Amino acid sequence: SVAVKQFEGREIPYARIKPGQLQQDEHEAVARTLLRGTERLPLAIEYSRNITIGGIRKAINKAREKLRERGATLDVVVIDHLGLVASPAHKSAHRTQQVTEISNMLFGLAQSENVAMVALCQLNRDSEKSEETRPGLHHLRDSGALEQDASTVLFPWRPAYKIVRNAAALESLPPDQYADYKTTRFTMEINVAKMRNGGTGVTTLHADMPNNLITDPTENTHGIAA
Repeated sequence: SVAVKQFEGREIPYARIKPGQLQQDEHEAVARTLLRGTERLPLAIEYSRNITIGGIRKAINKAREKLRERGATLDVVVIDHLGLVASPAHKSAHRTQQVTEISNMLFGLAQSENVAMVALCQLNRDSEKSEETRPGLHHLRDSGALEQDASTVLFPWRPAYKIVRNAAALESLPPDQYADYKTTRFTMEINVAKMRNGGTGVTTLHADMPNNLITDPTENTHGIAA
């Protein structure tokens, strides 16, 4: 079946929402629903490319003030992603040195601002070429400082992605691989590769990728098919 989202009681296929292939009334229904949702959430978003650490600090202060007006506090800052943060190092510096400085400064910023800092990071290209099925700490891109500075390192992984990545179409998969895909298509593993004050291991979540929805497996009651 086609994945859909509910907007003002109307089912609108997500496959048409993402590329913006909506009728005017559908677009208005989506916009009104999203506006109501974001107004209720204790969330502040800052769009900026090539932002500096100083710029992030200003964005934190701005977000903290905005949330205070709603009666909320700023507890978590998400950087999406590390590659868009400008390095204080000279432009001629190697990227490894730049990322090391960014990582160190984000660590200090989290402490000085008393927030949890979540920094999304790309994996190095070897992770795509590797025969290993799951990413690990050695796949962190550009700097070992990321692993050193981070209190926790998480790697999300979808087994079905590995199966279909190089397939021209699902129909072209061998029967055994197609069976594996059907079994794992809603599975997302979270590999806790490092936790400074706790244990490591792997936990499993339910991943409804057509709807961009990640939930606890026990909470999956909608039964949407891929």
